[in-house]
Amino acid sequence: MKRDEQILEAACRLFVARGYSMVSIDEIGAAAGVTGPAIYRHFGAKSAILATLCHASIDRLIEFVGPRRLDPVEELEALLVGQARLAIKHPELVRVYESDERSLPKTLRAEVRRRQREHARRWVSALAILHPHASIADLEIAAFAAIGLLLGAARWPRATRAHPALTDRLVQAARNSMGSYAVTAVKRRA
Repeated sequence: MKRDEQILEAACRLFVARGYSMVSIDEIGAAAGVTGPAIYRHFGAKSAILATLCHASIDRLIEFVGPRRLDPVEELEALLVGQARLAIKHPELVRVYESDERSLPKTLRAEVRRRQREHARRWVSALAILHPHASIADLEIAAFAAIGLLLGAARWPRATRAHPALTDRLVQAARNSMGSYAVTAVKRRA
């Protein structure tokens, strides 16, 4: 494992355990097996480590979801499954993102939030095609209800996250949270 990956892994564990603001560069260095100042060869500041972790969370999500699909039902399904997989496979990244993203300096936070909004637009776009008469506000509520439910699994006990049918059950629960917005999508596919 590369040194920068070791630093990120150590920082992620520490941020999950104690929160970004309560962890020092020296503690990250000690957990990664380097001196605190050696971290600056890889990251310009502690905030750069946090930004990298936040972007890594979004990157993993994009990998799990895959490319945009023209069919809105397929797109919605990919979004549901991808978000569930992120929470199950990378819970620490999700937890750091959710708990500490607001600790980023304004410019770094702006880029992370831009990517977050771009992802949310995929949900709303798919739902808007399926429900052309719904308001954007209602579509956003449906999307964020599902996203919140799915990402909440990142805080569940490890044994629960290891359940073999968890992805399917989470996706179904997220569909249920979207009410009629997802039911139509599921019926349309059947």
